[in-house]
Amino acid sequence: MLLDVTRELKTLYGIVIQDISKDDKGVETKKPLTVRSVLAAVLVTNVQGEKQSAAEQVERFMLASQMVRDDKIELSSEQVTNIKKWTASRYAPLITGQICMILEEKLDATDEVQSKE
Repeated sequence: MLLDVTRELKTLYGIVIQDISKDDKGVETKKPLTVRSVLAAVLVTNVQGEKQSAAEQVERFMLASQMVRDDKIELSSEQVTNIKKWTASRYAPLITGQICMILEEKLDATDEVQSKE
């Protein structure tokens, strides 16, 4: 599947979720929370107790690097399955639900839930 990682994540009320962080001078900055920022974080961190080979970790690092570099990336069905699992182990339902629905192509670019029968 081709994934647009620039998609912004929203609250249940349709408001864009803000990613709040501090820059190198300690100044607080806000920017929209995107698929890119969530998945890059998911890919470069392990869940406690999770064991992965060096090759698996390199693959995750390379995919995270591609997400940071490119606005659209091609994912295999295996990558989609793994990303959904890793996201669910790190994030709450508000984020995990949107990520999974986007990956399953059940949430379109207008943020309308699509029925896939």
